[in-house]
Amino acid sequence: MDFDGYGIDELTPVEEHRGILYKRDDLYVPFHDVPLSGGKVRQSLCLLRDNYEYIRDECEGTVITATSVKSPQGIIVSRAAKEFGFRSILVVGATKEKTLSQNVMMNRALSFGCEIDSEAKMGYENVLMSRIDSICKYHNYFVIKFGINLYNNTRAIVDSISNQVQNIPDDLDLLVVNIGSGITFGGILRGLTKYNKHPKKVIGIQIAGYDRRNTINQIAGDYYCDYEYIQDKTYPYSRMLKVMFSDKEYLDPIYESKAYNYMMKNLDTENNKTLFWIVGNSMFVR
Repeated sequence: MDFDGYGIDELTPVEEHRGILYKRDDLYVPFHDVPLSGGKVRQSLCLLRDNYEYIRDECEGTVITATSVKSPQGIIVSRAAKEFGFRSILVVGATKEKTLSQNVMMNRALSFGCEIDSEAKMGYENVLMSRIDSICKYHNYFVIKFGINLYNNTRAIVDSISNQVQNIPDDLDLLVVNIGSGITFGGILRGLTKYNKHPKKVIGIQIAGYDRRNTINQIAGDYYCDYEYIQDKTYPYSRMLKVMFSDKEYLDPIYESKAYNYMMKNLDTENNKTLFWIVGNSMFVR
């Protein structure tokens, strides 16, 4: 099967709004039936494309992932799996059947043909992965971890991120990126060295959650460059914050809005040439 038609290698644009530059990775929208956007969608397609035959022949044609009902992980994986003709299973925790039935993103995922396993008693990542391990004792399903797998063709996935650095300006003072799993930020660090980009300061803003520096440094590897890591706990992960970055457009309410809010309150964007990297936007599917 030919899966090259998703624009995985096409560069998303850089735009300026209100004196700040934005890398618009949220404008990567490969599906026509649902407005899923951004780097995680690209990475999911890359992962399933490059492991297509293995999943089809060795994994019962099935992918399984752990997700929060408030995370776009589940809907991204289920829609990407549908594109490749795979069965998908989403493992969630501490969630009642009524809550699932009322959740917009879970209903969207179900519309793509996924199955939902809610046997885990808690929604913590390690608990959900333990539930997946118990399922996979009896099935060799293809496990997609939080973020995107790094052990299944790491180079292609990371390259899909680092290549996006090509069209950012060479003379930035500040490059600011929100951090979820850390994979995108690590890929950007590789891209900065790969394409000889040297912002005066690179800042990653972790929104609640775990400390992802080990993942970031693992991905950056020999391409490592200095960066400032900030853990912002102003808002809990579950709280949505709506922030506009242009006269018409909103940022993602879970990640980007909070990182943007921190940037505007704590960094001198007025006197420094600043680029804010929009990784994606899930507000249109929430």
